Amino acid sequence: MMLTVAYPGSTALIINKQGLTWCRVTVPHDGAAGYKTTRCLTLYGLPAVPTLRARHSSGSCDNMRSKPSQATGTVSPRIPSGETVTVLTPGGEWARVKYDGKIGYMMSYFLR
Repeated sequence: MMLTVAYPGSTALIINKQGLTWCRVTVPHDGAAGYKTTRCLTLYGLPAVPTLRARHSSGSCDNMRSKPSQATGTVSPRIPSGETVTVLTPGGEWARVKYDGKIGYMMSYFLR
């Protein structure tokens, strides 16, 4: 069962991870954490389009996958290390990203 809590529009939130469509947030006064659609937030001091760079430890390519899974997500495309991706939805292990007009998932570990 999922619990949804409504907060007044003036409630200040901490943006833990910014995405173009969703942001990971925390409510300071009660510690509740979750995701809030970006269009319902007023963001101060953050970029209009959140971007991160793909960073592979060997300097080679990172994989963008069709699903947030190494086992079942097909690779399309491979992203050269150092290239910029737009973060649509940040996540724990996986982030939903856009690169070169394509949307898919990358492991958050490889995004800096």
